[in-house]
Amino acid sequence: MKKLLILLSFTALCLACSKAEYSLGDIPSNENTDYSVTPEKEHPNMIRFRFNEQGVSPFWKVRKPDGSYVESSSRDFTLRYYMKGEYDGTLQVYGGGVSEPIAFTFRVTENDPIVALLTGSGEQKVWEWNYSVDNHFGEGSSSTRVPDWWPVKANELKDMKMYDDELSFVTDTWQYVLDAKGYVYADGSVLSDLDPQNYPEGGTYNSATITYNQPEGQKWALYADETGTLWLSFTGDGFPSYAPYPDGLGGAYEVMELTEETLALRFDTGSDKYGAWYYRFVVKGSQPDADLLALEQLLTTKSDGTQKVWTWDYTRDGHFGEGDLASREPDWWPAGANEMHNYSMYDDELSFLAAGKAYELAANGYVYCDASARAAMGLKDGPTGDVAYTQPEGQTWKIEMREGVPYLKFSEMAFPSAVCHPSALGGSFEILSLTADELYLRLATDVDAWYFRFVPKPETEPEPEPSELEKLLTTSADGSQKVWVWDYARDGYFGEGDLSARDPNWWAPSMDEMSVYSMFDDELIFRFEGNAYELSAHGAVYCDASAREAMGLEAGKTGDIDYTQPEGQTWKIEDRSGTPYLVFSEMAFPSAICHPSALGGSFEIMALTADELYLRLATDVDAWYFRFTVKK
Repeated sequence: MKKLLILLSFTALCLACSKAEYSLGDIPSNENTDYSVTPEKEHPNMIRFRFNEQGVSPFWKVRKPDGSYVESSSRDFTLRYYMKGEYDGTLQVYGGGVSEPIAFTFRVTENDPIVALLTGSGEQKVWEWNYSVDNHFGEGSSSTRVPDWWPVKANELKDMKMYDDELSFVTDTWQYVLDAKGYVYADGSVLSDLDPQNYPEGGTYNSATITYNQPEGQKWALYADETGTLWLSFTGDGFPSYAPYPDGLGGAYEVMELTEETLALRFDTGSDKYGAWYYRFVVKGSQPDADLLALEQLLTTKSDGTQKVWTWDYTRDGHFGEGDLASREPDWWPAGANEMHNYSMYDDELSFLAAGKAYELAANGYVYCDASARAAMGLKDGPTGDVAYTQPEGQTWKIEMREGVPYLKFSEMAFPSAVCHPSALGGSFEILSLTADELYLRLATDVDAWYFRFVPKPETEPEPEPSELEKLLTTSADGSQKVWVWDYARDGYFGEGDLSARDPNWWAPSMDEMSVYSMFDDELIFRFEGNAYELSAHGAVYCDASAREAMGLEAGKTGDIDYTQPEGQTWKIEDRSGTPYLVFSEMAFPSAICHPSALGGSFEIMALTADELYLRLATDVDAWYFRFTVKK
């Protein structure tokens, strides 16, 4: 019986179901609905939305500052409105059915203080790209908060007509102004939208610089969503300088940072393929000029991001020299290729570090110094030539723009390798050319102009080419190493003379006179590789009595002394006002020590041919003469 009742009941229920008409129930009335939309007393930008009816539910649709809507079914929630003005919304009631919308309006009486960070307080704030730092722009995965796909380095996009863009957010009218100077950089995905004539099919993955004039009437808005995230939105297909994606035209950008100095945005395309884009702006005028920054990068950094090192461009004419103040080239004296090889210039290396703008001159112990600059260097009067030099710590550099002309300014006593004039020390050098491969400087003094041309240090050092004099000194016609010996078979091979004379007019010994000393078996070798100097003296050398103390010996007579040449002695040829000198390194000398100044001395080259080397040493009281010939 119990089973029968259950079956009859189930059958009746089925019949009833087959005839039923579906309905949400009675439509709630929207008359006298108990709700409120009110600002908080202490925070008038915080608008509270409350629904007080029981047994039914609300559905809110509230207009945001950008014209879009927030939708919510919460009974009690708060929205923060940053921008003053009148806003509206609707409320519908659910309970078996849905009521007609109830329209309402509310007013925000003042701007939130954060608005002034974007717009400026009083004077209009203008934003520009923070191009002087890494990661000021780029693209990354939607799952990250950094541009991990393409982190753009400082000034990397300088050629894309992007860094001159200026963004302004006008208060009260809420007008958005993008002063793009006629061009914008845009993602390939939006090229068909912004430039359909040139890109009817878009640009796939390739961004491009296109002509652009901002349409009138574009506006902006700041608002926070229910999670408290701050958003900057645009109307009328507006965008912040770079157009990232179709939805970014007139889209909303997350505000990652907003301070008095910085505006950082993020736009998530919602696409795994296109990811998220990152933007970083700063207040206009708060960073180096983009053109100036580009010059600094060319000066400091190689294309691979490593430190650039500059050396003399000595293989070309005019790499150094002097000219008239009215000219733009060394028209008085353009140094020929390799002409200054005998001075300590071509081994100098100049590094301009980006960090702290530190300047480093690797001069290897000596620099070229003009006679006029010796006093400024703290030296006694002397000839033009090399002077000992150790760079002081803390020297710096900077590039200055003077009426549109760039200058490379050195800190006190710093200079670019050669001290051609006192004003070179801590001087301002006009940058005639600065590219990836050339640094060309001009120093204007009170009477002339000097020119300096450098190139990046090559990855592998080229083999230096000897000058004509160096070839004659080091190498025979058949390419073999040249060996010099005393030319004792002729008069005047050695001797002493008056300082005003050009030959040994006081004493010119005959062959027999010096054969008793250890001179004629000496052999002199000048190697080009490393400028090595070798004196094969066979254990003894001739030494004048006046030079014994300089040789570390007790006083004694003129004559032979024991001698073993120290390792590492070198030579070089210097040009001094058109006169060549053979200069020996410390304690080195050409066979005979006639005077203390012969040790590490500078010997005027009176003749240097294929088979003759004739030298003159001027001391404080006399002159000495040395004549050698090639060993047969």
